[in-house]
Amino acid sequence: MRLDVFLKRARLVRQRQLAKQLCDAGAVWCNAKPAKPSQEVHPGDHLRLQLPLRDLELRVRALPQGNVSRGIAAESMEILVDRPADRIARVFGADEDGAISDRFLPPPDPGEE
Repeated sequence: MRLDVFLKRARLVRQRQLAKQLCDAGAVWCNAKPAKPSQEVHPGDHLRLQLPLRDLELRVRALPQGNVSRGIAAESMEILVDRPADRIARVFGADEDGAISDRFLPPPDPGEE
């Protein structure tokens, strides 16, 4: 399963686009290497994420299939480290539960399409 899809289905980000932006910003590592959104994730992989309000390290337990509930999403990973971020706001911004939301992204540039 692609890394951006895993992050979305595991409910670590709200949209795949945001997962891609995190990877492109260098805020996601898989097995101690900077990760691209298209990288394949497998059970046993070690992920490190720098989210706006928290830093996470986790081990992938299972790959969630389809839309999953919070409980099933939580079972798909083992949280190894969950600590507050050293900065209040990073590149994207976050809502109160630490998840990234598109409402914090700047509006699209009219010249980009």
